[in-house]
Amino acid sequence: MHLHQVLTGAVNPGDNCYSVGSVGDVPFTAYGSGCDIVILASDFECVQIIPGAKHGNIQVSCVECSNQHGRIAASYGNAVCIFEPLGINSHKRNCQLKCQWLKTGQFFLSSVTYNLAWDPQDNRLLTATDCIQLWAPPGGDILEEEEEIDNKIPPVLNDWKCIWQCNLMMKRTDKIPILMELQFEQGKTVKTPYMKKSFEER
Repeated sequence: MHLHQVLTGAVNPGDNCYSVGSVGDVPFTAYGSGCDIVILASDFECVQIIPGAKHGNIQVSCVECSNQHGRIAASYGNAVCIFEPLGINSHKRNCQLKCQWLKTGQFFLSSVTYNLAWDPQDNRLLTATDCIQLWAPPGGDILEEEEEIDNKIPPVLNDWKCIWQCNLMMKRTDKIPILMELQFEQGKTVKTPYMKKSFEER
């Protein structure tokens, strides 16, 4: 008998614990299941499970996938980790998605994030806590030059830097997350329920 399907755990509660992205033109779905991140191909075949044991066994609260390069941002408590499809998963020979996601970066926030959003170029990441912050990787072009990644000195994982931030006009006093819609538009505009503000890099 051949293995037909592996049923993973349920998606964590919340609107931001699952996301759809693509590697080139090949779509995939990633979601948080307990402390793990589960990655599925378009036919819902399980491509990879990123175990939470490597990140302190903290429940995944947000997952955001990019639509160009297949990058995955996930939050574990106040830590945000970046994963990229840099390897080949030889165990999935018949799968459309033969990628292996590897951790390439991380940074820490002042509190648990409510939402994540990639910019249109998949190089910078918005986070929402009690303020909105834009984070960029070290060197600026580390994520863009995928073809030359083997020729570069690997960056320190926590070298991501906050290049812009804006405090919210309203803060929550309870433990219910603020549901925020973060959207990039032309002119680098960020929209939230509490503000409409254009930003520039420091």
